[in-house]
Amino acid sequence: MRILITNRHIDAFVRMVAFFGITHLVILSLLAIQKNVQVLNAFAILDLDAFLPELGRGLTNFILSYCMVILVYLLSFFFFTKPAIETADPVNDPGPEYTIINRIQE
Repeated sequence: MRILITNRHIDAFVRMVAFFGITHLVILSLLAIQKNVQVLNAFAILDLDAFLPELGRGLTNFILSYCMVILVYLLSFFFFTKPAIETADPVNDPGPEYTIINRIQE
């Protein structure tokens, strides 16, 4: 399994939060199929409707809640992640074994 974070305690905590979050969304999806799709309103999932009750109701707020979800995803994608390295290029990127000492010796 891929290591997300080098500290084992924090890595375990992140995995625990992800597990319970996914479980929560699966349960809400089952409820949405059985009863009402409004339980999938992102504002209601975050309990923001406790402060502003109207956020958890109506099609407009449902659509707006997922616009906010997409916005948060895009912000985190562009500002908090790095692009993956596509292929190893030994000419331009010789790897970690190529250090400053190797450059000096050349």
